[in-house]
Amino acid sequence: MLIGIGTVLQGSVFDDESKVNRIHLEFVIDEPYFIAHLLINTNLQKFSSEKYVEDLQAFKEHMTQIADKEVQTLMEYCRADWKYNDGRFYYSIHPDELKLPEMESLVAKAKQSAEYDKLLNQTIEYLDLCKRQWLDNYDTTAERVKAITGFSLQRKITVYISHPGLHTGRCLGDRKIAWGNREDFPNYTTIYLWHEILHTYFEFDHGINHSLIQFIADNELRTLLNGGTYPLYVGHKDLFETMELIQPYWEEYLQSSHRDILRFAEQLKQELNIASLPHISK
Repeated sequence: MLIGIGTVLQGSVFDDESKVNRIHLEFVIDEPYFIAHLLINTNLQKFSSEKYVEDLQAFKEHMTQIADKEVQTLMEYCRADWKYNDGRFYYSIHPDELKLPEMESLVAKAKQSAEYDKLLNQTIEYLDLCKRQWLDNYDTTAERVKAITGFSLQRKITVYISHPGLHTGRCLGDRKIAWGNREDFPNYTTIYLWHEILHTYFEFDHGINHSLIQFIADNELRTLLNGGTYPLYVGHKDLFETMELIQPYWEEYLQSSHRDILRFAEQLKQELNIASLPHISK
């Protein structure tokens, strides 16, 4: 079930991107994904703040009591076969891949609990905040992104909202984004939704392309909306060294009258010969 659908185009226009003249985000809460995300990331203690920890843990404990078999099956189903450097397993949760038979029973049991209702209501409120901030900032930020990149910005993207107490920001591929977090600084949601949107335009690498996304979203848009200058950079710290190498080329690029960010990325790769770094999305 999808809950809380946001900015949506209807009918044939919705399906025909040639008739879309902006980035349209469809904010949704997909309950099987939402519940799986709650259980797995609470178990991993991927909390974005202390504010909701008690509520999240109460739901996990309740579900373990009433549906322990389904919860354990879910954990095993989403666990990847490789680990982080510190020995922890990586878990992959994708709304299109939760096909295990136990999911229907798990969702039904979750929806009967007061603990779930509390988390769902918090997330519906968070969805509304994300949508309003995005729409409030869209014109200003889209104009800047278009000017920097040369992209047409005609695209419809689904944003799967998760609980704000759990840290999530990931491009899922196929024009889908997973999002949920605290607001670390003003306009944080807008800035990092753009970060994930830009991943849908670039071929993924954790090197030149990801550094350019970080220049555009994490730094250009942040200073546009909040003031200040860069460097100092924000974003993935393991990209800062690459960004320092790119910085003089970036400044020259921003002064050019005809900008094509994908062509610029290819020129940087030839000039700097920087390999992609190992990386796991948040």
